[in-house]
Formats: sequence, structure tokens, C-alpha cells
Amino acid sequence: MKTNYCKLNIVALATLVVMIFTLAPMNVMADDGSANDNNGDKYVMMNVPYSDFYGEQVDSVTSATKKKTMNERLVAGSYHTPDGGEIRGVTCPVKLGKDVDLSKYKKVNSEADLFAGEDYTYMEIGDKPSFYLEVSNEHGNLKFNIAADVQKATKKVNPDVGEVITDDHHVDYAIKLKNSETFLLENTKVYGVTLKGYGSNYSKKIMHLTQLRNIFVKNQLGGSKEDLAAFVGGTIESIIYYTSDGIYEISNIRLQVPMLVDNKDGGALKVEDIAHGTGSSKVTVNLPEHYMAEYFLDGVEIQIDNGRIVTKNLTVGTHKLTAKDRFKKFSNIDAFFTVTTEKMPAKYDGAKAIKKNNDATDDEFKMYINNITKIQVKVGNKIKTYGVTGRHGVPIIDKNNGELDFESEKVARLKADFPDLSNAEITIMSAGYKNLSFNLKKSQAGNDSKVGSGTTHGTNNDSQNTDAKNTGDKQNIDKAELTKINGQNAKNGNAVRTGDDTTLMSLVGLIAFAATAYVVYRRNLHLK
Repeated sequence: MKTNYCKLNIVALATLVVMIFTLAPMNVMADDGSANDNNGDKYVMMNVPYSDFYGEQVDSVTSATKKKTMNERLVAGSYHTPDGGEIRGVTCPVKLGKDVDLSKYKKVNSEADLFAGEDYTYMEIGDKPSFYLEVSNEHGNLKFNIAADVQKATKKVNPDVGEVITDDHHVDYAIKLKNSETFLLENTKVYGVTLKGYGSNYSKKIMHLTQLRNIFVKNQLGGSKEDLAAFVGGTIESIIYYTSDGIYEISNIRLQVPMLVDNKDGGALKVEDIAHGTGSSKVTVNLPEHYMAEYFLDGVEIQIDNGRIVTKNLTVGTHKLTAKDRFKKFSNIDAFFTVTTEKMPAKYDGAKAIKKNNDATDDEFKMYINNITKIQVKVGNKIKTYGVTGRHGVPIIDKNNGELDFESEKVARLKADFPDLSNAEITIMSAGYKNLSFNLKKSQAGNDSKVGSGTTHGTNNDSQNTDAKNTGDKQNIDKAELTKINGQNAKNGNAVRTGDDTTLMSLVGLIAFAATAYVVYRRNLHLK
């Protein structure tokens, strides 16, 4: 009996010793701030100016719309001045060299503080990141470069890059990657992007992109004609992404960057407006020399015969003729025109809805409703016009049933502009049709549909080109962007907390085991 208890005592004490030596290193690692990896290297998250990040002069980004620079979901991976007027650079992991002294720079405790922080503001992190810069001390200044092991781990990816788009709503040139979700994950932060290729004279060119000016919602890139001037007339051969998940390279591509053709006021390509049912419409062509044109009407290839195109089967509304250079040396040219009609298939019913006229077919009424682009509101001397679709549109009219909304939160902008609409003059603008105007006060008196039938005047051709250009597949860059980007990756901070929780649990277990061993030991002595 004594032998068994002695054996138990020895086993308990031996196990206790093993646990102490096993847990001791874990406690040390959890208590030191978690700023080191297994090799003792120290990492921080730091605000790095663009020029330091890329190793070449790159200007910061200024924006008149401060909401965009301060929108973390839109410009994740960057940081801005406290007033939001300027994006200064990249917030990314940095490995500190042994000679680097950060005492003169500001230390913060959260990425939120970094987002609106000064240059070189930093925060300690724990685990070795997938992407990081190395920093050293060079004549008292910080010197950054991408670590060799990070460069070596560059991954090749092959998303669909399509072609360089020249009719985007926001920029002169746009590149929109498809299937990019294979490497640009939901929580992936894009720190920077580099374009490599050749100019018109076959000289090598490099362009470093910045958030908001050139990088939009991760998978959309672009810029002005000044930004991409080096590539105009040449090609982009590769796109390199620097992300929180590492470096990705899209190579073996040939994105031609065409020369832009100005079609202001129809100087290069113009189509005359025509009445519905007209057999053909006149086309004026004044293209640059060497422009090898192919023509497309609403996306379908056609021929221009003696300066005219066939239009007899076109519906009422706005249409688009596009010239494309066969060799893609020049940009596409769009010419918008309108097929008009004198027939008015709709009327105001006097009860805040647009209804079908008695002599109109269902298809004609539907066409009218679908072609509505704007609604004008006038109260006294104040006049405002609202687009009814798109990101900035005010959905005053329900295109399913023609009902008008002047009250709900969907039209909060309208309500703010016109708190009292009781005597408002309303004008409905539908492409190809005469404007429909009515007075809400007069129309609603007795709910008389005859009184509220409204009047028609003019043909709604104003701004029709712009309206057509801003619909369909050409929605602005901010929309894709803003729906796909979700939150920040808080992995590093969680790692520190997890370490603390593990340490606490280990200590509790150690104390409990020691108490048990002590009880066994005392019992053994008593039995002796």
C-alpha cells in the first residue's frame, strides 16, 4: 500500500515539473507584447508614404470629397491626413531592423488610429505577416524595401483582364478585372498596384497606382489620360498587386492603351435624331487618319451606306452608334441619338401616378415608363431636376406601375429640398417623348383625372446622351466597390488576446494540479 502511494507521489511531482517547464516559454511569449516572431524579429503596422512604399516619387492623393478618403471600406490599406483632405500612403506591416529607433514616431494601439495618423505612426503586431516591408536606418532616415522572401513568394494569377475601357463614367482609362475573387478575397487589403509595359516608342514603362485616384474597390484600376500618358499608344504587359495576403502578378497580357478621340459636340461621329418609323438617319463621320473603323448600332455590327444607317425598326428612345478601331490604336467613339414620337402614351391621373392613355397599347406605355430619365420639380422660383435611376438617382417614380413617391425615405433628398410640395409643378422627362407637366395642387383638387391629365411640350432630348451613357453596364466605379469591401482584418490583435487567454487557462490548470499533488503527498505522509 505504501509503495503504491509513493509511486503516485513520484508520478504527480514528476508531471508537475514537466508542466512547469513546458508552460514557462508559453507564458513568456504571451506576456512580452507579441511583437516578435519565432526568430525574434519584430513587426509593426506602420503608415508608409507612397514614395517610401514604391521606392520612387509618387504623389499623395487629394480629394475634394473627403467622405471618400475617410471611407475605410473604399480605401482600405491607406491612411489620410486628420482632416481627410489627402491620402498620404499605405498602412502595411513592417519588419524592423536592429538599428531602427522608433522613439521619435508616434505609437498607437489600434488601426483606427493609424487610418487618420501621421507618416510613420505605428502599432505593434504579433505574427509574421504574409506581406511586409523591411525598414533600416539610413543616415537617420527610415529606408524601406520589400523583403526578399516576400518577393520570392510572388504568386501568378490569371483573372480575365478584358480590355482597356475608354468610355467609363469616372476616368479616361479603366481596367476591370473579372474572376478576381480567386485572389482578392473579401478581407484582402490592397496596399498598392504596379503596371509594367511599353510606351508608343517601345520603351519600358512603369506606373505605380494609388488608392482612390487609380485603385477602386480592389479589382478596378484606371486613371486620367495624364496618369497613363506613358502607356498611351503602347501596351500594359503585367499588373502586380501588393496585398495583405502577399504579392500577386498578372502577366502575359497585352492591354493596348489607345489614343483618346474627342467626340465633343459630335465632331468625330454624329447621328441625326429621327422620328419613329423613319427608314434611315444621316451619319457624319470625321475620324482621325489611320482609324480603321467598324460600326455597331446598340451593340450589333452594321454598315454605313452613303452616310446613312438603317433605323426603321428602332424603338422610341435613345440609341448608340459606336465606332471601333480594328487595330485598337484609337479609342471607341460613341454617338447617341434619339428616335422620337409625337404620340403620348401616358397621362397624370391626378392621384400621384402616371397611367396609360386610352389610345395607347401596354407596350407603348411600358416603353414610355422605361424611358423616363428625369423628373423636374418647381416650387415658386426654385427648380431642381432629379435623375430617377443610378447611384445618385432619386426613385420618384416606380417603373413597375408608374406611381409617384414624394413622401418616403427613398426620396429624402427631394423632401429636404422641397418640404412643401402642395403647389409643386412637376415635369416628367422620357427620352423620345414630349415632356409631361402638371400641378400637384390643381391635379389633386377633387381627384379629377381630366384636371390632372397634364400638358405635354417639347421633345425630351436634353441630356439624353448623358443619361444613356450612365445606365446599363456602365455604372460608376464606386458601386462595385462599395458592396464588396467588408471591414478590417483584425487577426493580429486577436492573436495577442488568444495568447493571453491561453496563458490564463494554463496557470489555472497548473495551480489546480499542484493543489491535487499536494493533497496526495500529505495523504501519503499520513499513511506512513
